[in-house]
Amino acid sequence: DDKDPWPESADGQGQALALINPLTQPDTGNPNNWTAADPNPSSQINGFTGEPMKDSDLDGLNALIEYAIGTSDQSYNDSSPLSVNLTDSNIVLSHTIDKSAVGIQLIIETSTNLEEWNTIETLSEINIKDSQVSENIISRTITLTNIDVSTPTRHYRLKVIK
Repeated sequence: DDKDPWPESADGQGQALALINPLTQPDTGNPNNWTAADPNPSSQINGFTGEPMKDSDLDGLNALIEYAIGTSDQSYNDSSPLSVNLTDSNIVLSHTIDKSAVGIQLIIETSTNLEEWNTIETLSEINIKDSQVSENIISRTITLTNIDVSTPTRHYRLKVIK
């Protein structure tokens, strides 16, 4: 229904219906929870407009993560969103960032037991290097220096916050 109270500009002539705040899992039958938005999910005006936890391409990465790192949830991605490498007493982490992903924050966390997670800033000195991959995509390399290698197991994860 493209008549009031639904956003009238999302009537098949360019804009699409988008949930205003999809993370709150609103009542999708209520027109007040929708807005007319540019159908491009990387639009700088509207930000992420999809279903955050949906994994349309079944690659194990949900739509919000793919939006944040600049990949598509419509195309299977067989690479990990976070690369972790050990060199001497340094740990090198790398991931991509979509600069056009509005309202998104990427955080790298670490844990020794998979229950308690802390940001990597608690581990050691951090060196960050960004390099341009394309117009909107940057590759971020984070080197954690002088890491205590006596910890037998350490896990890392890339957390996306909207």
